[in-house]
Amino acid sequence: MKRLLLLFVWAASGALGTAQDYVREPVEATWAGPRRTVSCDAVSAAQGILSLSGEVFVLPELSLRASGGVWTGGHAAPRWVQGPVAQGGAGSVGIRCYPSGGASVWGRAFVGLELARERYAVRENDLSTAWTRTDAQIELGWSRTWWNHLTLQAHVASGPGWVRATRRSADAVTAADGPGRIAGLQVGWSW
Repeated sequence: MKRLLLLFVWAASGALGTAQDYVREPVEATWAGPRRTVSCDAVSAAQGILSLSGEVFVLPELSLRASGGVWTGGHAAPRWVQGPVAQGGAGSVGIRCYPSGGASVWGRAFVGLELARERYAVRENDLSTAWTRTDAQIELGWSRTWWNHLTLQAHVASGPGWVRATRRSADAVTAADGPGRIAGLQVGWSW
């Protein structure tokens, strides 16, 4: 009877759990790379806009971005702006999702959503017109960081755009619609 009672206690303790059940499984570490990046866009600079952007990671897989820039006047105006540009600028806000939690040797892929706006003031024959283009874009890209600081990001973008002109004269020209920014190449510093 004693043996039967011991066998019952042993079986019941095994059914309730073992010490191994209470040991936590090791958690796989996610990406522990840079949390903030400040960068300059080479494609925007080639199009005549000197811009800076900032990116802050709120999660290892999700970041918030904002950028702003001014027209340098050293290049031709965008095709959708009619007339000589006196001044201009651009800005954008967006989010990026990095689906892979870990970094690889080749970098990290990302998908982003961005709302961008460009505005140019055109002065011609004492008339002033402001051209504004708003783009809602989806971005597909790649990001790589070297030595935990130097970051290179490249992406392609596509989405609808809206062009609007404020006219102060009835004979002001109308915009010729063209593609918005379809690519980006940012070189930046991360920490």
